This record gives sequence, C-alpha cells and structure tokens, in this order.
Amino acid sequence: MKLFGAHLSPFYERAVIVLDIKGALDKVRLEMPPGGLGSTDHLAHTPTGKIPYLMLDDGTVLIEGQVIAEYFDRVFDGPSLTPEDPVEAAKAHMAARLYDLYVVRAFSPVLMAEVFGRRDEAAIDDAVKTAIPRALDELEHFLPGGCSRAVGDRWTIADAALIPFLFQYDTFVKGYGVDAFAGRPKLAAWAEAVGKTDIAARALERMGRTLAMLKASRG
Repeated sequence: MKLFGAHLSPFYERAVIVLDIKGALDKVRLEMPPGGLGSTDHLAHTPTGKIPYLMLDDGTVLIEGQVIAEYFDRVFDGPSLTPEDPVEAAKAHMAARLYDLYVVRAFSPVLMAEVFGRRDEAAIDDAVKTAIPRALDELEHFLPGGCSRAVGDRWTIADAALIPFLFQYDTFVKGYGVDAFAGRPKLAAWAEAVGKTDIAARALERMGRTLAMLKASRG
C-alpha cells in the first residue's frame, strides 16, 4: 500500500507516527502525490485535493489522516493505540479531535504566513491574541494529566495526533510571542515527556527536513 502526502502536514505525519510506533514503517510506501499537489493525477484519486490519502493494494483509496491512522492501528501488529477501556479510548480520540478542530485551525493564519507567504495581519493578530490561547486552553482542560503520555502511560492515537504540534509550535508559532505552556501544566508535562522520545525526535526530523526541502525549492 502507498501513503501519499507530505510530512509538513500534521495529518499525514500522524499516520506516519502510527506506523513508527507499530514498527511498520517498512510496510507502507511513503510518496508525494503523483504529479504533485493539485495535479490531475492527484485529483483523480481524491477530488478534494486533500492529503494524506492511502491507496490499498486493491486500489481502494482512504482519505483523512485520523481515518488512516486508525486503519494502520487495526491492521498492523504492535501495541494498540486505542485503549481497551471505553472511557480512555474516548479521551484519546477526543484529544486528537480537539487538536484537529481547534489547535490546527487556530494556528492556520501563522502557518499560512510562514510556510506559504500568505500574510493576513488581522487574522494573525486574532490568532495570537485570542484563537490560539483559547484552543490551547480547551486542549489543556481535557487532557487527563498525571501520566507520561496524552492519555495514560502508553502511546495512543492522541499522541500520534499531537506530536506534530511540537514542530508547528517551536518552528512557527513560538516566534509570535505565544507561550503554549504557561498556565497549562498538563500540556507542558506531556510535551516534556513525549518530546524526549525517539518517536517524537524522528517525527520532528521528518517535518524539519521537509520544510528545508521546501525552502530550498523556492531558492
């Protein structure tokens, strides 16, 4: 099977992190969309043009990073990233959902400016002063805390979703004067613990390498 996308996408990288945790990186080919993002070939497989998308060996296409991450969790051996306890499983999925709905959206004006050069100063100002703090407060509120991972002391789908946040924050958002961890002890403790792991280090390296390649391609 083939996973199409780019490591700068937190949704693509989430699926790759799941593969890494499961010890299955050698089971899936990681590729850029054929012809590049938005090409005719790309849109033939996913008309929305979104990444990532996964092409199974029989030609079936799956889209959405969380869907693909959960598929990998089910089909590959290795530790399950979905807790057996229904409440803990719900907490893990909730953390991933909060990141997708609020944090990624709040970061968007800054990322558009820093990655694509599309600056909207009013949107950036609102993001830095209001949207980002509010989104991080929401995530902080619902993180369980008192554990070495996002939910409990084992890797879950929540960690796979949240690790790209570390790269986005350190590389792009922090420079705008946002302190993601001040007054958010649970988020800070998670970042401290997970940031020291090899899983996170490899993810951040992949994202950083992709950013460097993007910058180099623009001269």
